[in-house]
This record gives sequence, structure tokens and C-alpha cells, in this order.
Amino acid sequence: MSDPERVLLFLCKLRKSKILFPVLAVCSFIYRMLVSLRRFLYTKKIIRAYAPAVNVISIGNITTGGTGKTVAVVHLATFLKGKFEKVVILLRGYQRKNTSKRIVVVSDGNGRISDWRETGDEAYMLAEALPDIPIIVGADRARSSKLAVEKFGAQAIILDDGFQHMALRRNHDIVLVDATNPFDNGWCLPLGNLRESRTSLKNADQIILTRVDQVPAHDLKRIHKEINEISLKKSIVEATHRPQYFVSLKNHKRFPVPMIQGKKIYSLSGIANPGALQKTLENLGATVLGNFIYPDHHNYSLGDIKSILSALAQTSFDYVITTQKDSVRLASLSEELPSTCYYLKIEFEFLNNKTWEDVLQC
Repeated sequence: MSDPERVLLFLCKLRKSKILFPVLAVCSFIYRMLVSLRRFLYTKKIIRAYAPAVNVISIGNITTGGTGKTVAVVHLATFLKGKFEKVVILLRGYQRKNTSKRIVVVSDGNGRISDWRETGDEAYMLAEALPDIPIIVGADRARSSKLAVEKFGAQAIILDDGFQHMALRRNHDIVLVDATNPFDNGWCLPLGNLRESRTSLKNADQIILTRVDQVPAHDLKRIHKEINEISLKKSIVEATHRPQYFVSLKNHKRFPVPMIQGKKIYSLSGIANPGALQKTLENLGATVLGNFIYPDHHNYSLGDIKSILSALAQTSFDYVITTQKDSVRLASLSEELPSTCYYLKIEFEFLNNKTWEDVLQC
């Protein structure tokens, strides 16, 4: 996510104001036009994109997060490891401590070598899940791609959150759309959560509809129809996020998914789509008493934890469940958290016997 998008996301919080609506609507229109112009200039090669001499696969979205992209990248990287000797992942490193344009090697493929505050929580999470794959963060993905090839001998590069990063040419453009909230309210930033017009889906090579298990069949049919009309009938592949197990934030022990069935729980998250976590927990048979919701990529403080503990002291509950991404930012405060705090490990999974072979047609 770019710096201008961060500013627009902040303004997005004001969209419920009737007084500011006209101003935000004008800003949204101008933003959409500028993004469309930029894409046009790259598409027509008026602005030239850097083209590495290796395979580049972009996986992104047209909304401001919440599509389950990180677990999809893990799944894709694991697949590509069976095809190429050296795979490297490139990210911007959203919300990292140092927002300068310098490049940071999160992992050299032999273990994590950078702190999450220097890299961002998503990069850190990828490094934990993929210890044998080099991971690089940097705003300039063209420079990062050169480092990937020169230092790590990359044969395939995954461009994480790359759909809007057109400065780096790619062989495949994959876009994820969250079935639970495909296009928000239909407006671009700052009035909505769209990063560009829905019509940009026609530029994707493949569209993956995620969390399809969390919406009714009639809604899923409507979403398919809408995407087909927008994307000029591009192929749509369905996927879910399958719960694997829970992990204690205290001792890192694993526990089976059925442990929350019939239990009273609270969810804790700082992600783009907190409703998806609640829906997942309810589908697993838990009673969700409430949700502690913070902004996406929120850097938790001791004050936050004290506020949560104070609220929990007023009620009877069994567990507090958070996400794996949140667990990265909560790790330094784990001693302050309740002993019943766990994160849910999920895995990306295609439906209808589809595989990355089908998506990439390789």
C-alpha cells in the first residue's frame, strides 16, 4: 500500500459524515481518474515498466486488504518451490518502522534475519511460514527484483500486493476478491475501500474469489455474475481459508480446532476484515460474545492490553482468539495477555479440484 493510499484510508474514516460527503466524493473521483490514467500510461507503454529476466507473478487485490492475500502467497510460494529452484517474495513492507525507500532483506532463505518492526507484520509472517524462501521488502520493487536475481539467483518472483505496482512487469496478474465484501460500497478511496475502479479487473489474468464458504449460495452467484460482467468473463477460481489449529500465545502449543465448539469467546484483531474472523469462529461452533477491533496493522500497546483485560474482567468467557498476523504484533506483550489467548492458523485452499497449475496454466 502506497503512502497516498494511507492518507486516503485515514480520510475514509470520515466518510460517515454527511457534511464531508461531497468533499470526499470529489476526492474519490479525482483519485479514481488519476489511478486510471496511471494504468493507461503503463498499459500503452508510455511509461515503461522494468522487466526482470525471470518469471514474475503478481498477487494482489483492488480493495484495501482483507482478501486473505498473505496465506494465498504462502500457498503459491510452496507450489512454485516445486517448479523453480529459487523463489523470492517481494513486498512493500506496510507499516514497518522505517518507511524510507531502503531495501530490507527479511529472510535470506536460511531463517528470519530482521525484526518485524523493520519489515512489517506480513513479511515477518511469511518468513516464519517459508523459512527457505528469501523475502525482501522495499517500496521500489524494481530495485528489489534486481537484488532478488543478483543476490539470491531468483528464477521466479512473487510480487505481493502487486496489482497496482505497475512499475514492475509481470508474467501473471492474479487478483483476489473477498466474497464477504467484494467491492465495499463501490466507491474508491477515500469514500470507499476500492484502490481503483472495479473495471480494472479486466486487466487481471486470473481472479480468485476467496472466503466463498462464508456467503450464501445466491450471493455467491450474484458476485460471480457481477465479476463476469466487469472482467469481460475472465476465469474465476473459488477458494476458502481452512482453519488448521489454534496456537497459544503463551507457550506456542497447538490445539485442535474443535476446542472452541460450544465455548464463549472474544475475538481480537487489527485486520482489514475483522468480520471474517468472527464468521469463521461462529462457523466452528463458538459463541462470539464480542470483538476487540483495532485498525489494520495496529501496533498494540500495553495500554491496549490493559483496556482489553479490564473489559474481560466484567464478563465470563472461555477464550480470546486472534489472527496469526495479529500474533506477530502481540508477541512482545504475550506475558500480559490472558492464558486463554490463542491465534487461529488458517490455510488457503482451492475448491472444485482447482490448483495453481490451473490458475497459472503452467
